[in-house]
Amino acid sequence: MKFNRGIMWTVLSAIGLLVILSVFEAFCGARKAKLFFNSIPLGLYWYSLVVLLVVGFFEFSRLLRKPALLIIHAGCLLILAGSMWGSEAGHRLAKHLLDIDKIPHGYIVIYEGHSQNNVLTNDLEKLAPLPFSIKLNDFRIKYYEEQRLIRDYFSDVTVIKDGKEVSSKTIEVNYPLHYGGYHFYQHSYDLNKEKYTILAVVSDSGLYTVYVGYWLLCLGVLWQFWFRHIVGYIKKNQMRHYSNGN
Repeated sequence: MKFNRGIMWTVLSAIGLLVILSVFEAFCGARKAKLFFNSIPLGLYWYSLVVLLVVGFFEFSRLLRKPALLIIHAGCLLILAGSMWGSEAGHRLAKHLLDIDKIPHGYIVIYEGHSQNNVLTNDLEKLAPLPFSIKLNDFRIKYYEEQRLIRDYFSDVTVIKDGKEVSSKTIEVNYPLHYGGYHFYQHSYDLNKEKYTILAVVSDSGLYTVYVGYWLLCLGVLWQFWFRHIVGYIKKNQMRHYSNGN
């Protein structure tokens, strides 16, 4: 009992610490926050939290009797596991253990009428090549009618692999291209002549695991606070109806 209580309070303290760190790092900027949350001390923190959640499956038998709590617990575990797998450390681990060599994050600069597969860092230094190329067919900007303010900008692109066109899409803000295990987001463009586009390249490793985790978390919360009460109310009315009928 004391051991279970210790695990519970340790997990709650770890989650509370995460909330405090998240609020603090929100004021430090995205770049500093990224470096901080991918640092070695935080890496140890993530792994420890996952281990504690896994231990909770075996130590708290109540989870097996309460489906909603079990689903919430599993959702949290999947969110953490997916986030860790999609981190830079997770990509290095995948390369070392599974020989999966993917680029966690970078940028690609493409001129109109040309194709490109070299991914760059924030400082526009070459990071690594993609196993396919992205060709920019056309780049255009849409303005508001009354003012010369930018409303949106678009990149018409084609994916080329082994010399063949395999996919095409018009990329705009919040509407990325997804291909080959990467998302390509509209990031920036040529401010002077509008002759090239800059796309953010983001690996999708662990992303769908995180999505499943969030769905389970939402389902578990709905089940715990609403569905089980509705089901209980229906069962109670059915029992009352049968009792009155008899």
